[in-house]
Amino acid sequence: MSESGDFEGSIKLAFSHLLAKRNEEAIEICERLERSNPERSEQLFVLAMGAVFLGDLPGAISFMEEGHKRAPHILEYTEALAVLHTRVGNLGDSVYYAKLGLVADSSPLLCDFLPKEFRDLGENFSHVGLSNFVVEGWIAFHEKRYADAVDLADKEIRLSGGDADCYCLYGRALGETHEFERGIAALDQSIQMDPEKSEVQIFLGDMLKAAGRVSEALDAYENAIQKSPQSTEAHSQLISALAFGSKDNWDSAAPWIVNFDRVLNDIGSNRGKPAKLALPEPFPRIRVAYLIDEVGISNNRAFLETVVAGRTEERFRVSVYQQYSQAFQTDAAMRRSADDWRATYDIDDTTFAHIVKNDDIHILVDMCGLSHGSRPSLLARRVAPLQVSWLGFPFIGCPSVVDAVIEDETVSGEDGNSVDGVARCLMAGNMVCYAGGSVAIEVEAKGGHPFEKNGHSTFGAMLDLPRVAQSVELWGRVLSSVPESKLILGGTGELSQSTTNYIAGLFEPFGVTDQIKLQESSNFEASRGEFLSAIDIFLDSHPVNCGDLICDALWMGVPVVAMLGDRPVGRFGATILQAAGQEDWIASDLDAYVDIATGLARDRKKISTYRETLREQTMASSLCDTEDFMARLEATFEDLCRQHACR
Repeated sequence: MSESGDFEGSIKLAFSHLLAKRNEEAIEICERLERSNPERSEQLFVLAMGAVFLGDLPGAISFMEEGHKRAPHILEYTEALAVLHTRVGNLGDSVYYAKLGLVADSSPLLCDFLPKEFRDLGENFSHVGLSNFVVEGWIAFHEKRYADAVDLADKEIRLSGGDADCYCLYGRALGETHEFERGIAALDQSIQMDPEKSEVQIFLGDMLKAAGRVSEALDAYENAIQKSPQSTEAHSQLISALAFGSKDNWDSAAPWIVNFDRVLNDIGSNRGKPAKLALPEPFPRIRVAYLIDEVGISNNRAFLETVVAGRTEERFRVSVYQQYSQAFQTDAAMRRSADDWRATYDIDDTTFAHIVKNDDIHILVDMCGLSHGSRPSLLARRVAPLQVSWLGFPFIGCPSVVDAVIEDETVSGEDGNSVDGVARCLMAGNMVCYAGGSVAIEVEAKGGHPFEKNGHSTFGAMLDLPRVAQSVELWGRVLSSVPESKLILGGTGELSQSTTNYIAGLFEPFGVTDQIKLQESSNFEASRGEFLSAIDIFLDSHPVNCGDLICDALWMGVPVVAMLGDRPVGRFGATILQAAGQEDWIASDLDAYVDIATGLARDRKKISTYRETLREQTMASSLCDTEDFMARLEATFEDLCRQHACR
């Protein structure tokens, strides 16, 4: 067979593979032909038709245009390009290629490969429409198929250049795949195209905060508030971000909370008088509902499990309102324990208010705080006679929506309610209870002592960029004090290359970059088990502490160093360690933190002992005393009911 015949035979074989949906074989042939015959164009035509079959119109246009450049006289390219541009709404380009087709000649090789519907441009003009990549992309995004959403938005950008909505989708989806820097750039582009959309400013703030750039995030949220002064989301996220900032940042929170409370008061101004809670003595069965979002369930699942499963059923009926779209496997036992569990994340405020009323809830416990998934405008309607906040980040409230914040003396600190003006309901003792680690943590944990395997002490800390960015100086000092040690950042799941580079840059000024290791796992629970089994000492973050990760560390025999900070979320680690009977691991300042961590790292005998005994000590402590904790919490609820009934 001649060289020409061999080429044509290969083209026909490649196209037959396409028709049989053997795409990889077709691509392999075309790539081989491209290497051996770069002056020919037919292999590009086959690749273009493959892209058409896969719904990748931008890719198809790109291949067809390159083929047309190589062989401008071939009719099949001009016909295909005229139709493809019509299908995506580029009518000017469609007419251009249709005119070129008037002086082009059909290719004997390609004429049989062009679908019949590509021959009738007039018919295609009757179905002119815009690309549906963005619509499909948003569907993928809300179904949490983030990689698909990125791909679809990218196709639209390559096809048409993209509009503000497309770049917004692109940026948010990139953020969910931890490509923060690319996501920030895309959201910036969206804002340039449509500067008036406050919600995109909020998304940008979220992305900047997730990337550890808290100061820039605050600027973005302030811009959003300027554009939309009544935005509850912008106010919520600004105040939430202030908790991650410096002391000056946190000290500036009070006026923002006052302003936010005015917004909420305006929303609830037509709600009428709050429901009167009239409970005869003795109290009937009190109906408590917990409102929790994805942030809350990720950080505080163990604490919610305790209050749902440990309640006194004769005295308390418990409902849970789920403010996150996809349930976690680990929720199953908790769902069975609750009297009622409702997914409410996609229910409007009016309908939700009717649900709460029909459920006849006495106490609505907000565990969302100001994080995404919170429902401040719902709470502003005063949908329940008593509305309280417990563990809702950042452990503050607004007077218009909550009657009290449930805390303990350690978390409340000396300043009490000076930040938000909301009454504190102080529990006599620790404000949380931990019933033990999950099965997944136990299964994924590896046995043995890390320092015995590695020959050095291994610290661990939560891989969360806002926490890392604010704690880097503190952790850098610890590593410098124990130069042979390592720090593993992990316990949270996936990792991207841009995150890796960013963290390396954070630690570089302290000369400890070679002591940093990053853990990645696609499974949250599995990654936590592997993480805790790989470290000797857990370093809590500052100024925002971790939640049940501290408890999981103690459960797995890992000592924890925590700071007694200057804000409620910065004192949570201290209250957990106090309840666990480990006050010696609580630092009053940065120097004490470094000293405690250094002392633990150098006492390997104690570290070995903790691995074997710390779980037993924790189980015997107040932190794990479910019966005592529930008695105190339920007494707190009853006291609140009495106080409210007597108003």
